[in-house]
Amino acid sequence: MKIISSLLAVAALALSGSLAAQVPGCSVTPYGQGCGPVATGQVLPNGGNIRFDFTVTATPRTPLLLIVGVNEIAVPLPTTNCPLLTENAFVQQHRTNSAGVYSFSHAIAGGGSFNGFARVQFLELQIDANNNITIFPSNGLFMDCTGRP
Repeated sequence: MKIISSLLAVAALALSGSLAAQVPGCSVTPYGQGCGPVATGQVLPNGGNIRFDFTVTATPRTPLLLIVGVNEIAVPLPTTNCPLLTENAFVQQHRTNSAGVYSFSHAIAGGGSFNGFARVQFLELQIDANNNITIFPSNGLFMDCTGRP
């Protein structure tokens, strides 16, 4: 079992939609069921390197957490009972745009030899007038580049 060496590199691993020029030996597979937001991803060639692209569609102008991990879990979150699908190895905060979309892309220097995997999930944070937070998780994404030549 190979684990990605750079969690920041992994965080870049899933956002676009089209699978057009997917890197041979890499795949992005949705798993689990979210409660609103929808995540998609792909691994693309980027010169001699690779680039990880992720996109999530959620409520417009809403805070998000990008969660990156390695192990699959299924932990019900408070208030919605929707599942957290990966353990937390890396987290970044983002925000959707006015159309409710957030995209993240990251090229991996030396990624031509990248061989590993990760799991990604987005958490939409709805904050009401009383500052109560309700968490709506997306589906999970399993990014697997262990089959690279």
